[in-house]
Amino acid sequence: MLTISSALPCDVADLAARITEFDALELKAAGITVEGATANVQPLALRLAGELVCLFGAVPHPAAAGAAIPWMLCTRTLERVPRRAMAAVSARVVADWCGRFTYLTNIVHRRNRRAIRFVQWLGFTVGDVPCGPGQEFYAFEWRRNV
Repeated sequence: MLTISSALPCDVADLAARITEFDALELKAAGITVEGATANVQPLALRLAGELVCLFGAVPHPAAAGAAIPWMLCTRTLERVPRRAMAAVSARVVADWCGRFTYLTNIVHRRNRRAIRFVQWLGFTVGDVPCGPGQEFYAFEWRRNV
């Protein structure tokens, strides 16, 4: 069973110890650590039968009113989560964000095809021009139609 709750202090260390290969690659390419990525945010934790799957959230964008930066970093427990269950939970979370913000944007590592397909499935548009640190990323975004 998947549950969402506020992250516990020990969750950051758990994530750092068991982060997925692609999320570790993304952080390395961005030049930040798990601790740095989760500092100054109030992450939520997704758990499978009590075991940490990921930390995630949407942080208000510092340069654009009404916008946010969605993010998610996963542990290797993600491999045991049924895809349909993960998709259902993620779709509900993104729908909530879309109701609270007018614009969502972030970057995804350009070699992480699974993550790219997933954010596209969730309704984000993924660019095809490399950007970000080392030009290793693609921007993705969602914008409310007004």
